[in-house]
Amino acid sequence: MTKLMIIGAGGHGKVVADCAEAMNQYDEIVFADAIYPSETINSHWPTVTSDKDWSKYLEHYEFIVAIGNSDTRLAITQNITNTGGRLATLIHPRAVVSPYSTIGKGSVVFANAVIGIDSLIGAACIINHNATVDHDCQLGDACHIAPGANISGEATLGNKVWAGVGCSVIQCCQLVDNVYLGAGTVVIKDIEQAGTYVGNPARKL
Repeated sequence: MTKLMIIGAGGHGKVVADCAEAMNQYDEIVFADAIYPSETINSHWPTVTSDKDWSKYLEHYEFIVAIGNSDTRLAITQNITNTGGRLATLIHPRAVVSPYSTIGKGSVVFANAVIGIDSLIGAACIINHNATVDHDCQLGDACHIAPGANISGEATLGNKVWAGVGCSVIQCCQLVDNVYLGAGTVVIKDIEQAGTYVGNPARKL
């Protein structure tokens, strides 16, 4: 058993804490958030320090960043690594993750998600509820695969790709960094330019 500090106590942070508690590997779960020292955001786990002061706890806690913005989440995650902090990797006990896949530090895999064999998930990624990442996929750092999104086999996603709720990426597609797929978007060919894409088939806004 060990201790976990979650940076960011908003809605996403609350779900991360719930996932961590379900793993039954932590004897203490706390938050660091900008709201400190005012009243806590939720009543289940305490907010013990500001999100600017997490480094004071380096010796006593593992860390995970629960901030939805990909740029911010990745920047803080890298800062933790650079200052010698220990990053947690959280996998909900009801997720199905191949033992032959690799999940990067600071990433979280929520309940009912599926990650297939020989897939590689980068650091600070979010694989949300009921999302699937099939065999031999490669996801860069700080990707977010939203609830119900499906990434088919051998797809490659760059850094900070956001696959919105219920979207689909067919097999072998390659997406560059900083692509945002709106809810329900269907990707049937490579995306070679950063930006926001919607529709079926996906088109750039």
